[in-house]
Amino acid sequence: MSQYGGGSTNIPQVIWAGAIYPYVKSGRVEPHWMDPNAKWYPGIEGIFSCPSYPAPQQNGQYGVHYDLFADFWNCCTASSQLDARHRVASLAIIDTSADKVILAETGVNDATWGWPFFGTWQWDWADSVGNPRGSTDNARIALERDCDYAPRGNGTWAGCGMLPRYRHNRVANVVFADGPKAWHAAKSSGSATSMCRTACLDSGLLKGGIRTKHHFWGQLYLPPQL
Repeated sequence: MSQYGGGSTNIPQVIWAGAIYPYVKSGRVEPHWMDPNAKWYPGIEGIFSCPSYPAPQQNGQYGVHYDLFADFWNCCTASSQLDARHRVASLAIIDTSADKVILAETGVNDATWGWPFFGTWQWDWADSVGNPRGSTDNARIALERDCDYAPRGNGTWAGCGMLPRYRHNRVANVVFADGPKAWHAAKSSGSATSMCRTACLDSGLLKGGIRTKHHFWGQLYLPPQL
């Protein structure tokens, strides 16, 4: 889960940083912006903040994998269960855990707040997948969005604030699905910055139509058959 509640639900929003707070006991705690009687864990300070992040008061400095960590924003009602984002993926979807990034340091969003996830859709990363489909594994668009916005505005989907930011001598901090934290090479010509290897999941492992074709792309950029 990347987040739940918020929106029109009257449920105080919880992001993943707040969900793990009882276990890590790190980060800022303040009255909730939706309900002053509730607590808000924005994911600022402590382990959730990078010392070199240009906007230290913005949350979402680290984002989780959008498709693995279900987005329950403005959830849940009976009808919202039909939304593909409100389905939880199983661990079996992760085909190569040593290669798949589940958390990445992102750029500054053009808002006072940050996204709790990083983008994993094909068109956020690459404008071409080659012919035959999947033969070109690249991250051209994502690397162009290796940037920081000014922290004001309404936020941009799949912009700097939702893609890896290679601010540490041209590398970015990431966490792989098999656990260890590692450096993620930036702007290389090899597969280190490729979309398929690091972000995509094998659609053949999806069961029961977990994602709709426009919400989930497989390892060869092919949507699952629903």
